[in-house]
Amino acid sequence: MATAQWMVEYHDWANARLLRAADGIDATELVASRAVPCGSLRGTFVHILSAEWIWRQRWPGASPAAMLDEREVATPGRCHRAEGCRASSNACNFG
Repeated sequence: MATAQWMVEYHDWANARLLRAADGIDATELVASRAVPCGSLRGTFVHILSAEWIWRQRWPGASPAAMLDEREVATPGRCHRAEGCRASSNACNFG
């Protein structure tokens, strides 16, 4: 169980680091079209957070049929500044 706890803590640390980095990205740059699979940096952030949301939903037995809709997800900066933000919190529209 200690390994699982360490992995969750590492994962949370890495996500916090990504969100802090997103805070420094201009809004125009965040949504600018790029040659990446998700189309933009914002799309990439939403994809990462969506995958985590699905993973967290599966732990208690739910099985979401689709990724989160990017249009319904808060911007990474807004999410990072929300108190107690985690991928499963309502502050990030992942509840």
